[in-house]
Amino acid sequence: MLVTVTPTSRRTSSFALSMAKDELPASEPGLLERVSITGVSVSLKGFHVLMDTTKGVLPMPITRDPQDSYAATSPESLTIIQLLSGVDMAGAILPPETLAKMVVMSCELLPEFLASPVQCDVLAEIQKSLPKDQPSFSEAHPWVQSRVSLPQVTLDQLTLRYEQDSWQCQLECALKDFGPMSVSATPEIVQPVCYQYESDTSALFTCLALALRYRAPIAVENLGEVEFPHDLDKDFPQRTTVAKLQKQSTRVTQNIERGFEIHKLQGALQIAMKMGDQGAVERIRAKLDEFDSMDDLPTTSSGKEDTAEGSDDESLDDIGNNILQ
Repeated sequence: MLVTVTPTSRRTSSFALSMAKDELPASEPGLLERVSITGVSVSLKGFHVLMDTTKGVLPMPITRDPQDSYAATSPESLTIIQLLSGVDMAGAILPPETLAKMVVMSCELLPEFLASPVQCDVLAEIQKSLPKDQPSFSEAHPWVQSRVSLPQVTLDQLTLRYEQDSWQCQLECALKDFGPMSVSATPEIVQPVCYQYESDTSALFTCLALALRYRAPIAVENLGEVEFPHDLDKDFPQRTTVAKLQKQSTRVTQNIERGFEIHKLQGALQIAMKMGDQGAVERIRAKLDEFDSMDDLPTTSSGKEDTAEGSDDESLDDIGNNILQ
């Protein structure tokens, strides 16, 4: 079964997630535990997102791409880093309509006798936008899909369930004018919305990226069956924290803003010189001299001099390597 709508189970999940972490035994199956993304890492096994759990740091594979062995190079890894840094490009890797498409396709793939009123209403509304000779949204040409009026969807929660040595992703969605709906991120639903599909990582990448986009909480289930790394320094020596990523993003933004200001001042300087306004010329040059000062110029570093800074607030060690270089 690809999609289920169970209001009772949603209330139970909300109750479980409202409990404190220490009240949720991670070893007991069936219980949910709220987790947070505390860092990322490139490695010989690809790019990983690092989760903070009651049992320790849990690595989640985002790619198995050799490009991500020593630097974040793949489109998926760069997308995750951007989202963690507060930047949502909404490009070809993760288009803005990704979640809505997954909802519609999951409704279409569900047998009619299992469909809920919400799912039936969604399909009826989608059919109004499709050509008369087009039986379904998922089989339509991309040009036809782009003209369909998709439902407005937000993500309430991402649940990661560990089963049979793999992670199953469940998206708890809210559809405007329709109601709540739960979507299982199966290959049939994930592959059509992926830039490049990989069977063992694309579902995790897509769902974690959507959780970051919609700022949705992340919960894990059956954590007691998961094997955690014994030595993070050995397995993920190039890991870095989310705080470091956000700090680096802030520096880049500051440099961009500074560049715009300098460009505007240089234009104003040329105008003042043409007008012969010596007073304005001196004031603008003084302002440009301030921007040229190295005392407050934002810089990008390897991070080694920042190792001690913020160490008390970060739960994950950082060896100071810049995974973006």
